[in-house]
Amino acid sequence: MDDENWEEELKKWEEQAKANPDDADAWKSRGYVLYKLGRKEEALECYERSIDINPDDAGTWNNKGLILDELGRKEEALECYGRVISLNPDHAGAWNIKGLILDELGRKEEALECWERVIGLNPDDAGAWNIKGFLLKKLGRNEEALECWERVIDI
Repeated sequence: MDDENWEEELKKWEEQAKANPDDADAWKSRGYVLYKLGRKEEALECYERSIDINPDDAGTWNNKGLILDELGRKEEALECYGRVISLNPDHAGAWNIKGLILDELGRKEEALECWERVIGLNPDDAGAWNIKGFLLKKLGRNEEALECWERVIDI
């Protein structure tokens, strides 16, 4: 979709949110459109409004975490992904991104736990095995890293 169509979509969701200010989905959708338009701070405000209305929507927490991560607010993003996981422990995407952020922050052992969880949810995820291998290599656990990469080849 080009920016002109996103602007039309934004008008639609703005009208919906104005007509029904307690519609969490309208705020979430408005946030998504603002994100697609590159207006991350405004999108973040919409996600926060949606969460105020419906704090149990894992998707909104996930979207908020994505923006916070992109804005460099890593610790806040981790809190969001923690919330996603508390609402949906089998959300592989949240475990994945949480692992990436923890690795960026130098918290390798915690990141490794996330990748083990991703693999537990999807044992045939070659990308997860590959990342786990690199984490193990960074931790000096070369034999275990090789085992992960052998698994990638088998997949």
